[in-house]
Amino acid sequence: MKKLLIIIFLFASFTAFAQQVFTSKDGNFMVTFPKDWNVSTENKKYAVEAYEDDYTGVSISFTNYPELPDSLDIGYIHKDTLKRVIEAQFNYIFKKSMILSSGTGIMDGILAYFYFVKYADYKDGVPTKFISFQYQFIYRKKFYSIFGICPQKLYDNYEKTFNQIYSTFRFINKLKK
Repeated sequence: MKKLLIIIFLFASFTAFAQQVFTSKDGNFMVTFPKDWNVSTENKKYAVEAYEDDYTGVSISFTNYPELPDSLDIGYIHKDTLKRVIEAQFNYIFKKSMILSSGTGIMDGILAYFYFVKYADYKDGVPTKFISFQYQFIYRKKFYSIFGICPQKLYDNYEKTFNQIYSTFRFINKLKK
């Protein structure tokens, strides 16, 4: 009986996050988004953007650095150095921003830094507070950035969805250590 309940729970958990899988051969990754989100590759700044509306979504970008050694990871960049760069970018664009927390995480077995940022912008002409959650990491000579955003007052509604998206990120043809 216990095994049956576990199987039902796992199936329900898997199907609760209805999926559409995006694969980037250039970026060497795949990721899963909610099936009712729009997925686009039109904005050349990003490998992919997925969004529910104009104010809630996830973008993934990467930059090639062919001169880097294959073994280099984000740990070679001090977390606080990258934090200052992100802080400066947000303050330049939005004037009022604050990194609420930062730390380390793992994206498909690769060391990543994360930054949780609060900033103010306009939504439909009205000043609105937003939350951005970012992962930054390096893999096989590419610097990746996964960037989630939503209005602050809706973050609790989207936190689980964002975490599910982040947890589905996988490298294609991952090198074995």
